[in-house]
Amino acid sequence: MGKFIWLCQIRSLLFVLFFLSVVDCCLSLSSSSLNPTPSCLPEDTSALLQFKNTMSIDDSAFYSYCYPKTNSWNESTNCCSWEGVTCEKATGQVISLDLTCSKLVGSLSPNTTLVRLRGLKRLDLSLNNFNASSIPSGFNQLISLTHLNLSGSYLGGSVPLNIYLLSKLISLDLSGNDQLKFDSHGFDMLTRNLSKLENLLLDSVNMSDVVPTSFMNFRSSLKRLSLEFCDLNIPAWVPRVC
Repeated sequence: MGKFIWLCQIRSLLFVLFFLSVVDCCLSLSSSSLNPTPSCLPEDTSALLQFKNTMSIDDSAFYSYCYPKTNSWNESTNCCSWEGVTCEKATGQVISLDLTCSKLVGSLSPNTTLVRLRGLKRLDLSLNNFNASSIPSGFNQLISLTHLNLSGSYLGGSVPLNIYLLSKLISLDLSGNDQLKFDSHGFDMLTRNLSKLENLLLDSVNMSDVVPTSFMNFRSSLKRLSLEFCDLNIPAWVPRVC
């Protein structure tokens, strides 16, 4: 009798375990169907891979905590699953590219293939080495961009005048590029047209040609302005960091 009861208990336990495994499987399938990884657009995949091919990886030139995110990129996988890439769930369009501290070395061409990512809202290329190349003038085509971070990336030349066309920009960080320069007209256009700008970080950018009165054009939306080591005669009413 005792053996029979024991067998019944074992069978009941096995049934419960089987039932729980079925439920877990169903929940997993349901979750994956509700939150599938979107399929990357072919043109975005092509643009990203072409950008990757213009860059080299230098393991010796960066901070120890940096790592090459683009190593995970290959044409046989969905670009929405690549390191640093975020896609819009509904369309599969790339909306964010975060390649900060990715050990990238190379020059940015004026019309880098990144400008073909027309749905891009966030772009972070900070802490890489772009060989004192200029900020691509083609970036003005990224009209949906709200956040642009190019800090500490060995950029040079003049900040392109047409950067003011990025009218949706909320945050712009060009700090830590001491070979980069803002001329008077370019900065004046930026202050007049980027009406949604909340954060502007320009530490170490050469602003010796900027007319201080340009600061009067800033809108009330600006919450943070950082201008350390800019070789700029700043009016007393403009704090270097605010």
